[in-house]
Amino acid sequence: MALTHTQKKFIKKNINKLNLSELSQDLGLLQQEVLSYLNGIWKKEKYEKYVRGLEPENKSGEEFNLVNWVKAEKKILIGFLLLTFFVYANGLNSGLVSDDIGSILNNPNLKTFHFEQFNGLVTTISYFLLYKLGGPNPFLFRFVNLIFHIGSVLLVYLIFQKKHSRNLGIFVASLFAVHPILVESVTWISGGPYDKYTFFFLVSFALWIFYSRNLRNLSFSAFFFLLSIFTNEKAVPLIIIYPIYDFIFRGEFSKMRTYIPHLLATIFFSLLFFGKIAERKVGLQQDYYSSATDVLSPLVQIPIAISEYLRMIFWPTGLTLYHSEMSFSNGQYLIRSLILTFFVGIIIYASFKFLKNRNLNSSWGFIFFWGSFFFISLAVTLAPLGLAWIVAERYVYLGSLGIFAIVGLLVSKLAEKENLRVFVYAVFAVAIVALGVRTIIRNMDWKNEDTLWVATAKTSPSNPTTHNNMGDVYSRHNDLDNAIKEFSKAIEINSNYADAYHNRGSAYQSKGDIENAINDYRKAIEINPNIWQSSQNLAGIYFDKGDYEKSSKYMEAAFSKNPSISLAYSLALIYSKMGDVEKARSLLIDILSVDQSNVQASQLLNNIGY
Repeated sequence: MALTHTQKKFIKKNINKLNLSELSQDLGLLQQEVLSYLNGIWKKEKYEKYVRGLEPENKSGEEFNLVNWVKAEKKILIGFLLLTFFVYANGLNSGLVSDDIGSILNNPNLKTFHFEQFNGLVTTISYFLLYKLGGPNPFLFRFVNLIFHIGSVLLVYLIFQKKHSRNLGIFVASLFAVHPILVESVTWISGGPYDKYTFFFLVSFALWIFYSRNLRNLSFSAFFFLLSIFTNEKAVPLIIIYPIYDFIFRGEFSKMRTYIPHLLATIFFSLLFFGKIAERKVGLQQDYYSSATDVLSPLVQIPIAISEYLRMIFWPTGLTLYHSEMSFSNGQYLIRSLILTFFVGIIIYASFKFLKNRNLNSSWGFIFFWGSFFFISLAVTLAPLGLAWIVAERYVYLGSLGIFAIVGLLVSKLAEKENLRVFVYAVFAVAIVALGVRTIIRNMDWKNEDTLWVATAKTSPSNPTTHNNMGDVYSRHNDLDNAIKEFSKAIEINSNYADAYHNRGSAYQSKGDIENAINDYRKAIEINPNIWQSSQNLAGIYFDKGDYEKSSKYMEAAFSKNPSISLAYSLALIYSKMGDVEKARSLLIDILSVDQSNVQASQLLNNIGY
């Protein structure tokens, strides 16, 4: 958009007094807009000389002092801190939900540090330290998520304010601070790896942008990139961001040796992780009974996923943990394909416009970079590997920044028009308030298991896990009839859903319908032999019937999958009833060698004679 007469006059008057960054900030313009104006009024030689003079500022980054920048921007930074904390504060006291229970509450590895895979290593370490500090306290785990999110918001402001303009930094960081599509990665503890890897990547990227390319700075940048990919493997494709940034905003690729530290970090992780893709896929299929890992054609998956992410960003309704309503008519699929085509077309058009003029400060280069950033950040989840859901809000935590950047650019350009400025600011402020309110409401869905699954049931009725979890809700409230109905719906949708069979069996057992309980427990074990709880419950049923042979058979199966003290005691008790005193005594001695204060084991050992 054209500059106003006042802006042009200010530039001419102060071009020799202020640097480009100061000029753009004082006028609320992008740096490329100031440069475009200068390119139009100066001769080519003068303009090129001026641009060459910017190279130390834009390329070396040695003049950037973080401490001085924080002092200069402290009011705005404090504002972002308070804004972000305010919209997420009501979610801090929520309980452990969904995967949180298995990864924190029922995770024995948190008591003694232990890990089995390198992906997620940073999260494993952080969970171990937090557990040591405060036990399974959800507030502590969730507060750390929020700290990382606030850190990412401040880094977003740094990157856009320093690289472009204060106005653009405020617009983009505000959207990133309050948008409800990011709630899943902040308020849900198990979504935390997404805001953590984003923070580490943004630190790495900021070091890449603002500091000189010497070995020390490159090593620091590569170290934070390594932290990013060891937090979440979905950061691996972000290696491409660094050369693309150089080409668009620096005018050329850096020397190959500049990329080596980041490349080595990527190769190191890839060798550790991607060689185990098949093993991990089998594990996911066992855990989710193939519902989460079905492989779709990219021609189907990508239009659906991208269009759904864009819809949720621009109209954040239907937010849910399980995006299961992904079946569309031919007409709906066509519309989504057209949305994808339009968006990709904009990026391609922007790339052609940028390549035509090679203006390092053009808006087209900006759109091309951040539009590509959106896709690159989603690359792993869009790949037909069978390792991810089609859509999940946490997947787009980082990628949403690309869309926010483009929206921020459009808003800043509209705000340049004096007759629109107040209106644009007012509309943007209303949008931030509305998004913030939606985030506060979304936080409430994560309060506890009941609120989460009731909210999920409204938006994901075709997901078997939704009905299984709703069955748990009814069971907790002793509404066994409705619990059985929900478990049955889950089985109807996915006949291989072993968890639902187990849960329905438990509900039947609670009602006294022992035969149906036995049938469901057996079916659960048939589908998934790792469900030791079904074996345990069958052992209990046959123990009550006095059939100690069958009881021991099922308890031995449960104990082989979960060699815990409680199951060891139960098995010893069964052996004692069978008259197999030696087996019972051996188990009880083992228990007491680990837990000398175990009263039950001591009493039983005395009863059978020792």
